[in-house]
Amino acid sequence: GMGIDISQRKAAENALKESEALYRIFAERMTEGVVLFYNFKILFANKAFTAMTGFDDPSHLIDHNIIDMVAEGFDVYFREMFEALQAGVCPERFFQARWERKDKTEIWVEGRANLIRWKGKPSVLLTARDITEAKLKEISMQEETENLRRENITLRSSIKDRYRLGDIIGKSRSMQA
Repeated sequence: GMGIDISQRKAAENALKESEALYRIFAERMTEGVVLFYNFKILFANKAFTAMTGFDDPSHLIDHNIIDMVAEGFDVYFREMFEALQAGVCPERFFQARWERKDKTEIWVEGRANLIRWKGKPSVLLTARDITEAKLKEISMQEETENLRRENITLRSSIKDRYRLGDIIGKSRSMQA
């Protein structure tokens, strides 16, 4: 018989398994949504991303086109952003946009997209969180500010018109005052 010492190989395999398990636990426990995609096709999604987009299980998102999740009007911007990332034009991008959930309701999403190499291919690792409540408050405050600004202009204009004396001419002290 002949024997070969494979203890180093086994130690390396065990270390690799532990490392993979650690990263998988880390990705699943994150409160932010994490999704990895190549050529707009989803390769991995964590539970937070799955819940945020209204899907039941992360496996339902595999091979799903991520552009289909972006609301109309934002899809062109996302396509350009992701193509720039995958082409290596920039390594990271911050974004804030409306997305469409599985049930067709819209949410506001904020996050970062980073270019990484996955299995030798340029892929995008995206972290995202639902900011719908905060964004709706911000939009409401902007609308209220604009309404108050318009009302202020209207009131200033009406005050000028109200106290205009027109063509009255007088030389007495009380008229001049």
